Amino acid sequence: MKYILLLVLALAPDSVRIKLQPQVVYAGNTVLVTCSVPRQANNRELTALLPNYTYSTRQLDGEATAITHRFEFKQVPCGVSEARCIVVDAYNNKKEAVANLQVAGCEP
Repeated sequence: MKYILLLVLALAPDSVRIKLQPQVVYAGNTVLVTCSVPRQANNRELTALLPNYTYSTRQLDGEATAITHRFEFKQVPCGVSEARCIVVDAYNNKKEAVANLQVAGCEP
């Protein structure tokens, strides 16, 4: 498994990646979104987003920026079904990673 992951990273060094912890969260609890961003001179901004709920934006410092960025989103409501990491470069080009999120405890 480690070798497959290393191969994927080697083939896509400029891709944005996302990880959720946990992937299933009870309504009203917290989810941690980790965005992995390639070091590229033109990268300027990173947004972690839970669509229809909230987002957080950070400035990136091109090649000097950290690769891993963690965002904590509290009190996740019913209806949230995904998380996104979006990187914008100096030319307003966007790279994005999406992960499914399941919010449990929403049944009437």
